[in-house]
Amino acid sequence: TGQYVDLLVWKTEKDTTYSFTLNDEQTNARVVFMDSFITLGWEEYATLGQAFPGGWATHEALYCVKKAYDLTSEEFLVSYLAHESRHFADYKLFPKLKSADLEYRAKLTELSMAKVTLFKTIESFIQNANYDSENGHSIAAFCVIRDLSKSIFHIDFERDIAKWQALRNERIHASASDLLLVNTIALKKQGSDVEYFIKKPTVSP
Repeated sequence: TGQYVDLLVWKTEKDTTYSFTLNDEQTNARVVFMDSFITLGWEEYATLGQAFPGGWATHEALYCVKKAYDLTSEEFLVSYLAHESRHFADYKLFPKLKSADLEYRAKLTELSMAKVTLFKTIESFIQNANYDSENGHSIAAFCVIRDLSKSIFHIDFERDIAKWQALRNERIHASASDLLLVNTIALKKQGSDVEYFIKKPTVSP
């Protein structure tokens, strides 16, 4: 859960394979639906059941907390399945790539596909954006909004959600797809051993 170790324990699971096109790439993702939880970790405990991890990706499969999603919704199909499938594919393409870069690519994937949840997702990224954070999600959120702002508005960082809502979905989809493609090309030039791209680690003197 973020950078913190957690403990999730469940009794039952069921495997399903989803086949779909992810940014012009044919993807087959094995999803393990977990159910009958004994514990969903410290986040669930601290929020009295209101918040908990929805799932994660490994090199072998995607793991999903089934009760966290309506499986017909964009929250599942885009925010979970497409996002985590981007991780799943990137683990093979760039096996050493670190959290912030993995999240940058997954968040761009979401924004290239989302319709109903598009502006809610953008607003969440704006609120969580922090380039100076040690959390990969926050760094990635900042870089996604920064790069989209430069591409669409020609400014460093657009925080006003109303300005985003004035755009057509297709404009954001296209810009997010273009940024992901540019990032993929740049990473491939670095080689499969690339670890960092959007933010290099600080080296102490």
